[in-house]
Amino acid sequence: MEVMMFGPTAVTREGLMSMLPHERSECLALMRERGKSDLAIGTILGIGSQVVQRLIEAKHVYSIPKAAEERMQPEEIPAAVLEKIDISRNGLRLLRRIGRERQGWTAGKAKVSTETGLYEVALDRAMNEVLDRGLVVKLGTVGRGQAPTYCLTPQGRTLLNTAAAPATAEA
Repeated sequence: MEVMMFGPTAVTREGLMSMLPHERSECLALMRERGKSDLAIGTILGIGSQVVQRLIEAKHVYSIPKAAEERMQPEEIPAAVLEKIDISRNGLRLLRRIGRERQGWTAGKAKVSTETGLYEVALDRAMNEVLDRGLVVKLGTVGRGQAPTYCLTPQGRTLLNTAAAPATAEA
């Protein structure tokens, strides 16, 4: 099987299929921009030119968080509300981030840190808090290169709704 050089990386059929869907589309589109025809790309990678065209033209849906708003929301909740729902600010910040995903949030420690603004000890404490209290479950086996998936439990969803209700009522 022939491989195609794409920058410093050799792209094989297996390598292409292991990419995330948007990466696959971008990779093939950039190959096309560099002068390769869909037929040439397909021949080299062992896929049909129609498949190449469909992959290049695929549309991908992204959920882009409003990072500034997400960072501000937990701090806007009064201490009395935090006491009432009995959770730390960082625990609530983490709970809110996980709660934005309907099918669970797959994220490694670096991604959790980046998207919540929590680092090292604060992140560990917040994660332990929500897991130990049964507000979040951690799914999947964590192996090398595999990120766990975090999902809200019914108790976590209830707590999140309780935290949101007073914040909107006071506004």
